[in-house]
Amino acid sequence: MIVLDTNVVSELMKPAPLRADSVFAWVRARPLTTVFTTTVTLAEVLVGIGLLPEGRRKRSLHAGLERIAATVFPGRLLPFDDAAARLYAELFVVRRKRGLSTKSLDLQIMAIAKSRSMAVATRNVADFEGAGIDVFDPWTASRSP
Repeated sequence: MIVLDTNVVSELMKPAPLRADSVFAWVRARPLTTVFTTTVTLAEVLVGIGLLPEGRRKRSLHAGLERIAATVFPGRLLPFDDAAARLYAELFVVRRKRGLSTKSLDLQIMAIAKSRSMAVATRNVADFEGAGIDVFDPWTASRSP
């Protein structure tokens, strides 16, 4: 089971000529029932789309989000719940003491994944290292323990 970070979901929303084929292939190689994302990612993507000027690109991205939400993630949108909130606090403290990244949204995604014993797929591997979860980079097909 794997949680897709916001940058992976954003990549999947791009039209075929603009997206990284490696990311699309990496996600397609997994059974859809094992691929999840989070409400944090949904919020990040909606904010990004909402900040765009009105026009074709904004409409296209919104349609892309709705398409993958319906086809890739139905019933697999994980919330930031009580277990994740408690783990978030623990991870934040430990990471701050170690001088590691404490970016709030990434840490929320990390806590959601860790609370469910899931891996994370992201381009920003360094932001997720040291959390005791597997981290994959679909752009390079590499894995970080």
